[in-house]
This record gives sequence, structure tokens and C-alpha cells, in this order.
Amino acid sequence: MNMHQNTLHKSHYDNDDEIDLLELVATLWRSKTLIISCMLVCVLPAFVWLSLQAPVYKLETIFGSTSNYDIQALQPTPLPDGKRYEVKTLKSDDIYQELLVQTGSLNTQKLFWEQWSKQPLSADPTSGFSANDEQFKKFFKSFTLTPPNPKTPTITTSQISLETENPTQDIKTLTAYVDFLNAHVVDKFVSQLDKGYASNLKQLEFDYSTLKKREQQKLEDSLVQLQESLNLASSLNIVDTPYEQLSGIELKVMDDRQYLLGTRVLAQEIKSVQERADKPLSAFVPELRNMEYWQEIMQNDLDRLKVIKADVQAFNLASPVVSSLDPIKPKKLLILIGVVFVSLVIGVMIVFVINGI
Repeated sequence: MNMHQNTLHKSHYDNDDEIDLLELVATLWRSKTLIISCMLVCVLPAFVWLSLQAPVYKLETIFGSTSNYDIQALQPTPLPDGKRYEVKTLKSDDIYQELLVQTGSLNTQKLFWEQWSKQPLSADPTSGFSANDEQFKKFFKSFTLTPPNPKTPTITTSQISLETENPTQDIKTLTAYVDFLNAHVVDKFVSQLDKGYASNLKQLEFDYSTLKKREQQKLEDSLVQLQESLNLASSLNIVDTPYEQLSGIELKVMDDRQYLLGTRVLAQEIKSVQERADKPLSAFVPELRNMEYWQEIMQNDLDRLKVIKADVQAFNLASPVVSSLDPIKPKKLLILIGVVFVSLVIGVMIVFVINGI
């Protein structure tokens, strides 16, 4: 008996559910005009708005670290036996890291924009923005740098992208920015090399001057000693070395007794020392000659930097600036589908509210 009642009770509720569902569908069908109207009210303005929106394209370029071969022209020339005066060599990794820093730098982008637009940017934003400021602001906001991902060490390239409504014009702008970056980074490292050369050349000149004075003083001291020995030999009437008197005597007796050389030899030595004083000391001091050679090499490197820096590449351009074939936004079809769906939901909710459900 109870089982029969339960079965009838369940069947009753199932019929009620089926009737409610049919009523809901029927209610929605009867209110289809309201739902469609609600959809049109939402879709038509959205369609008009999308029609007025300019398509936005994505410009991008890919670059990687430069090679040691590309920066070889900037490298300092090795100095034989003069390592302490050598300027520190450049590393491609350091150049690449500096490039990434400069690429995303606001100050670097400002420098580029002023050079590109040939107009200064406002120093104080609170005083108002000019048309050039607004263009730069748009460039800055749409600019994106994607550096290498540390989680994927096999991929070392970076990407610069720019969203624009005018790809034809902005391809030129982004290409000019890439060229500016290269020149800017190369100038930075050339300036670093210039400082290194200036510092090392200054130290080299100081050491050269010190050594030259020391050797000059040695020459003068030797001349004084020889002159004293000549005077003493003259007073003792020693014209030539008295070998007969010194036979059997150890040669160390001659130490500090230059007057025993005799006036003939001493006079000739004095003449030689005096003539040496009128000649470059580097001819008699190899270290001075080496310093002159190192100085000449470093000066040649400095002169070479000014000529070749325009041809040096601070990075390897894997891909030039290209534009996407299709606009990246607005996603008109996706937006319209979303508006249609939302408007249908709103229409159904209005119907339910009107019918008290």
C-alpha cells in the first residue's frame, strides 16, 4: 500500500516538473519579441561602436645577443708585457644585458622620440601636454619588451612589439628606434672604453715620466762619479790602467776605484755619457721603449674607435620589424557573440521578472 502511494507521489511530481518546463519554454516563446528587442537594443549600439573603431595591428621584431666577432673591432689591442695598462675587454653578454635595460628605459625612449620627432618633450607634465607629448605617450604605452625567459635557457632572443593603428608609418618609427638603440648602446660602451684608455694612458704617462727621471738621474750621477775619477786620475798622473802594478792582485781592487782606469779611458767615458744625454733615453732603456710602444698602440685604438663605432652591431637582429597580417583588436566577432549572449540572458531575465518567476 505504501509502495503504491510513493509511486503515485513520485509520478505526480514528475508531471509537475514536466509541466513547469513546458510552461517556461512557452513563456519564453510568447515573449520572443521582447527578448529579440532587448538583444537588438544591445547589439546595434555595439555594432555601431565596433564599426567606428580603427583596427589595431601588432608590429614586432626579434633580436639576440651579439657575437664576439661583431664587437671585435671595439676590443683593445693586447699589450705585450704590458698587461697592467691594458683596457678591460668587452663581453657580449654585458652588452646584451645593457641593451635590454636601455630598450625598456623611459629615458632612452624620450631621447629617441625627441631625436625622431625633432621636437622637445615637456619637462614638467603638470604644465600640460603638447601634441608631441601625446604621441610619445601613445608610443610608450603601446610599447612592449619581452626579454628571454630564465625558465627556457635555450631561447635567448628578445622581442619588441608595438600596437598601432597605422602600421605603415610605425614600422618606420620602430625601425628607427631599433637603429637608435644600437647606436646608443655602442656609444655607451665606446664612452666606457674612452674612460679606460684615458685612465690607463694617464698612469702610463706617469710611470714613463718617473722612470725617465730616474734614468736621467742615474746618468747624471754616473757623470759626476766619472768626473771625480778623472780628476783623481789626473792628480795621480794615471793615463792608462797600470796593469803591471796590478798583476797578481784580485780584480776586486778595482771596485770603487775608477781612477785606476786612467784619464784616457775616463775622458772617453765622460764624452760618451755626455753624448747619451743628448739622445732619447729609450734607446738605452728597453722599458722606456716598451712604454712608448704601448702608448702608441693605445692611442691608435682610441683613434680607431671614433671611426668604426658606426659600423658595430650591439645585437643580432634575428627578424626586422614586421606587421601582423590581421588586426589583433578589437576582436569584433568575439565581442558581437559576447554581446548577443549577454543580451539574450538579460532578455530572459526580464521575461522571468515580468511573469513573476
